[in-house]
Amino acid sequence: MRPRLQVQRGFTLLELLVVLAIMAIGSAGVLLTLRNTPEQALAQDAQRLVAWLDTARAQSRVRGERVLCFTNAQGFYFTGLSGAALSNELHPWTYTRTRGDAQTNAPLVLGPEPMIGPQHITLYLQGSPQSTVVVATDGLRDFGVLR
Repeated sequence: MRPRLQVQRGFTLLELLVVLAIMAIGSAGVLLTLRNTPEQALAQDAQRLVAWLDTARAQSRVRGERVLCFTNAQGFYFTGLSGAALSNELHPWTYTRTRGDAQTNAPLVLGPEPMIGPQHITLYLQGSPQSTVVVATDGLRDFGVLR
């Protein structure tokens, strides 16, 4: 009578532990890359401000009303759009350390003229003035983010 060969089925405990360790290291790497740094939060606030400025500028041109944008430590707001939802409503910064300075604290004039003068707002992190982002327009094109 011949001895039967035993065929191994399944995985060994060591193989399972190696796979789990690889998955844990990969998951940790993903979590570290998804972490929101203050500079990323500042860039997100800048992109949000660009969207609002372009919307307010378009509304100003459609309605034929002069719209101004003001920034402060809490956020930004618009004046001049009578009866519009975005007029006089404070839009807070999404990141608590974001601050915005319009040039010499003057408001941005968004219309109703199709061409406005070159304008910009510098966003920075409170306590970290070297981290800045500039939201600007040349007066003809839409607002954009400059680094």
